[in-house]
Amino acid sequence: MPRTRTAVKLTPDQQSKVDALIRRYGYVCFDLVKAELAASGITFSRSALHRHAQRLKSADLRSPSGLRETVVIVLDASAGAPTAIRTPASPETVVSAIGALGLPASAGRPEAA
Repeated sequence: MPRTRTAVKLTPDQQSKVDALIRRYGYVCFDLVKAELAASGITFSRSALHRHAQRLKSADLRSPSGLRETVVIVLDASAGAPTAIRTPASPETVVSAIGALGLPASAGRPEAA
C-alpha cells in the first residue's frame, strides 16, 4: 500500500500556503518553494513537492476559470523597448498597485483598430 501524500497530511491553511507558493513560482523553482515552506515549518521533499505541483497544475488547467493571469506591458519611453510581465493578480490589483506608487495609471482598455 502506498504512503499517504505529504500534502494530504497538511491542515487546510498549510495546503493553501503550499498551493499559493507553487502558483506564485509558476509551478517551478521547487528549491525556493521548499525553502519558504521550511521557514514556516512545513516540510516537503523536493520530489513530493514536484508531484504535488504537477497535480495542482493539472487541476488548475481543468478548472472552469483556468489559470487566469494578467499580462502587463511596460514600455520604456526613452528606448522604446517593451517588457512583458505575467502575474496572477487581477487587472484591478495591478492598476491599484501602480496607483499606490503615485504614478498615473490608465485603467481603460485599448480600442481595437
